[in-house]
Amino acid sequence: METNVILFSLYDFPTYLKDCITQIKHHSPETNIHLISDKDVKGAEGVNVYHINQFLTTPLLQQDDVRYFQDNPVKEHKELFFSSAVRFLYIEELARKLDLKNIFTFDNDVLIYEDLQDVVKHIPSDKNIAITQALEDELICAMTYFRTPNDLVEIAGDFKSIFRYTEEELNSLLDLNGKHPNEMGIIWLICKKRLIDYYIFPSVPDSNSGFIFDPISYGQYISGLSSQAGGTGEPFIDEKHFIGKQLKSNELSCWFDDSVKAPFAKNKHGKFKLSNLHVHGKNLEKFISY
Repeated sequence: METNVILFSLYDFPTYLKDCITQIKHHSPETNIHLISDKDVKGAEGVNVYHINQFLTTPLLQQDDVRYFQDNPVKEHKELFFSSAVRFLYIEELARKLDLKNIFTFDNDVLIYEDLQDVVKHIPSDKNIAITQALEDELICAMTYFRTPNDLVEIAGDFKSIFRYTEEELNSLLDLNGKHPNEMGIIWLICKKRLIDYYIFPSVPDSNSGFIFDPISYGQYISGLSSQAGGTGEPFIDEKHFIGKQLKSNELSCWFDDSVKAPFAKNKHGKFKLSNLHVHGKNLEKFISY
């Protein structure tokens, strides 16, 4: 079975991306890894590397009046939220050009602990998009799947349309009621408005659980918050998240088992290995399997 991971890096190139990539090679050795970046990446053995200047998307964005997050006074916010949204245009273009199948993409601070070919087998055959979810009105790219390039078209096209608007304009245009117009909320809104029938990767164990995925909450607890977010390495619980509420109430627990080099979650239904870990603390080297 063909499986592909497309990673995207814009602006500062994260050193921990090598851990993300090596972990993919370790757990999913037959998966093709593609990296799109604005840097001239050298020495990435076993990775297909593409510079953004190779894409038609780049000159199109330069011609358009891109305003999305461009007025944000915080450099890190401006770069993070713009790159998180614009990646879908590049991923769709690459997937279409190479006619890729079974396309995964996730944030660069995510580690996987399963073979992605096995993950594909757990996605219902009538669902062409699968994604993780932390909040009722946000979908997060801790694990995201598209069956074919065609399944990226609506999301990529709608993101291109929103780039001409500022944060304030989007808040009014999309009736966000003051909510931050990040890519997580916008993906959820696109799927809602377009009636896209997507599969939510399960994140809380139940009696029927197979694979369990981390949207972000397990990683925030196990690795702490990033230093940019004020983290000190201590476990963090966001009680707004589905998982965070259960961690806070002790209905759910999670930890990293150094003896088997994998993260786990436990509740009344039993103990389950996590299939990925969204390492918000950016200290991926502490949670690798190799």
